[in-house]
Amino acid sequence: MVVHYQYCPFCGQKLIPRSAGDDGLVPYCENCRQMWFDSFSSCVIVLTYNEFHEVVMTYQPHLSEKHWVYTSGFINPGETAEHAAWREVKEELGIELQRVENAGTYWFARGGMLMHAFFGYTPKCSFTFSDEVKEAVWADVRTAAKLAGPVRPKVADFFMMADFVTRNHICTAEDLWPGQTIT
Repeated sequence: MVVHYQYCPFCGQKLIPRSAGDDGLVPYCENCRQMWFDSFSSCVIVLTYNEFHEVVMTYQPHLSEKHWVYTSGFINPGETAEHAAWREVKEELGIELQRVENAGTYWFARGGMLMHAFFGYTPKCSFTFSDEVKEAVWADVRTAAKLAGPVRPKVADFFMMADFVTRNHICTAEDLWPGQTIT
């Protein structure tokens, strides 16, 4: 959710527009002398894979009752995105990643959040689920694509899988989602 400030979170005074250079007019508190730019949540999303190029797909009904997803979660204050990626995989799946690689950022409009994407590697292992995860599987990329469902616009999962299969010379996005365009 994107927060558009109207009142100062510190003193409660009504904010007024003030020029902030290239950013245009920004809500400003005359009392605290503080600009209040819009704020939003930052999250991580991790495509976890193993030595066989299988990926972890999780079923988490609180996120979607129809589609399986990758591991994701909010970045805690004071935490780096990389640390959050390691932590979320450990919390939700009970596995330790050996490495994480930055896979870009994606705006998730429906949730009003910035998704910091990562590819996380670990040798194939079993899972210990958190209460958030009802089921998880190691899946080859074609099975993972079916579990993810049809391509939905501006959903990071599809961009990430397309990048993953291309980087690893496995197949193309067209092979996974024939006739569908990832936008």
